[in-house]
Amino acid sequence: MAGRKGASQQQQQPQQQQPLLLDESIAKLFEDLREEFSAKFKRLELLLESSKQEAAASRTEVKKLQAALDEKDKEIHNIKRRANDQEQYIRSWSIRILNMDLPPGSDSSDPIFVMKQVFERLLKPIFEAAIADGLWQSMPAFSEVLETAHILPTKPGQTPPIIARFYSRNIKALIFRLKKAHAPKQTAQQDQQAGQTRSKSRQQPAKLAYPFFEDLTTANFRKMRALAADSRVLACWSVAGQLRFRLNGEEEIRKVDDIFSTIDDIIKKTTRTKQPTAQTSQT
Repeated sequence: MAGRKGASQQQQQPQQQQPLLLDESIAKLFEDLREEFSAKFKRLELLLESSKQEAAASRTEVKKLQAALDEKDKEIHNIKRRANDQEQYIRSWSIRILNMDLPPGSDSSDPIFVMKQVFERLLKPIFEAAIADGLWQSMPAFSEVLETAHILPTKPGQTPPIIARFYSRNIKALIFRLKKAHAPKQTAQQDQQAGQTRSKSRQQPAKLAYPFFEDLTTANFRKMRALAADSRVLACWSVAGQLRFRLNGEEEIRKVDDIFSTIDDIIKKTTRTKQPTAQTSQT
């Protein structure tokens, strides 16, 4: 009996040790997994922190690049303004004349011929009035007044505009000063041909036979047209190449400081002058 009991006890000892070994294996497995996941989390945290730093650095770089881009935009804007101002200064000796048909068969490419036409048909009557008013001494020759003149390309069937350049801006200013009172007016026959017959019951000012304006740059002319088309604007014109306008219901005359601004910004930010300025080119 004693021998059997001893053998039975020996068989029970391995069975009691098996659960202990399994618990230890599971515990070790969990510990290994914990350490492995802990290491992975640390690496992820490092990667996340690095990404945050890179993102912050990227945002800083983007801000620097945007600031540099804004600065370049300002430089380009200023260059455009200076270039436009320079071009307008070059044009400040010139006027643009409309509706002056040259005689059929004439050489419109000859600047001397075009100068004579401009002087005889447009400028000479104004000089006659200036002499009568004591503003000018004697009738000058066309070559003493005009440096050159040429026609501009236009669509077939339309009268091409003429650009005439003066020797003196003072003479040009005198011509504009006397424009309204003494520039040649349309005849009744010309009114009828143009479909603009004036009513006898309503005395309207006669229209110019050859309307003329300052020779504006493309940018200035387009902005003047855009301002004139705005419902808030009563009238728009130019003085020495600078745009002026008046809003509906206002007496103040406003000056356009930056023609490359939007119409809304121009209306909001333009300076005002209470004294009216002579209008030289109006649309």
